[in-house]
Amino acid sequence: MTIIVAVKFSNGVVVATDSRSIYGEAQYVRDTERKIDTLNDKVAVTSSGIRAASNRIFKELRSYVEANENLTFDEIVSECEDLMRNFYKRYSGRLKEELEDGWSFELFSSERMVIIESDGVADEEESYLCDGSGTPYAEYILRQRYKPDLTEQECKELACYVVLQTSLIDPNVGGPVNLCVLKEIGLKHLTRPEIDEIVENIKETPIEQQIKIQSLVEEIVEERRWINDLFKNKFKTALFKQDEYAISQIQKTCKNENDFTNRISALAVLIDRTESLDVDDRLGEKNKASINRLQVFADKNMPKLNPECIKNLREIYTLRSHKMPIHEDDPRLMQILLQWEYKIPPNWGNLWEKALTKYRDSLKMLKAAVQ
Repeated sequence: MTIIVAVKFSNGVVVATDSRSIYGEAQYVRDTERKIDTLNDKVAVTSSGIRAASNRIFKELRSYVEANENLTFDEIVSECEDLMRNFYKRYSGRLKEELEDGWSFELFSSERMVIIESDGVADEEESYLCDGSGTPYAEYILRQRYKPDLTEQECKELACYVVLQTSLIDPNVGGPVNLCVLKEIGLKHLTRPEIDEIVENIKETPIEQQIKIQSLVEEIVEERRWINDLFKNKFKTALFKQDEYAISQIQKTCKNENDFTNRISALAVLIDRTESLDVDDRLGEKNKASINRLQVFADKNMPKLNPECIKNLREIYTLRSHKMPIHEDDPRLMQILLQWEYKIPPNWGNLWEKALTKYRDSLKMLKAAVQ
């Protein structure tokens, strides 16, 4: 069994499926089926139901398309209808139960989505299409979330989301998502890294992590306030400049690499935005950076500052300065990632939580040294 989802956007169609197949009397499960085939460079085809019959119809349909140039989409649909109808007439007696359980083909172009039932009758969908054992769940989600003005990216995310959510409810649906985009210029099967990025982007952040991030940011704001008060009392100047926008950015959860790049940049802004410290200008150009100036100031005025404070700030800034995506030939970046997260690529949500924790800890060390 399977789930097939197609969603239309302004100039194309997105098709997504699961990759689970169940076969044999022992109900063996494989999560490796591609499930989206192509008839030519502009028409994609999927099927649900009787696997052997689907393979047979597909081979005959592809042979027809290869033997006839410049076929219209309607002509391909008509041929598939005939193949399905003839198969139904010949085998309906022997495969009555299987056919009644559901067997269908779906054909897609950049503008159209057609489903052909086992008796050879085609029906066209205008906005979205879903078929397979998980249809009741998929239909419910699509009915709630589909909008006529969705962008291509939003359609990719919606189609993947529907497949993944259906797999949580229907045990016949599962495995990695397959994804294909059809546009006037042709069709494209998305690569596994491209699909993984979309899946990562639509994952819902666990509520526990959302609470933890919010708690860390609240601590950070409070520690910065205390440090500013202490600096004013002891050194006649605040240390940190206010930056409400950066604070608002670091409160957001992190689901993927792009999120992490944005969040770590905002955190680096908070590190950068310090008041002018009383540091000897003769120290040279290299000490003009805020972390360097803070270290020089601390060496003179806060000798008990834990070295981990400056180390943490430098590592955060290194992650920001090197940007993303990860470059495996950058030893300094790789070293920090392995120290923080122990694997590459990292879990971006965990890495962001670690960055906030490191910054919070540095503020606590700084406050203790001033006190």
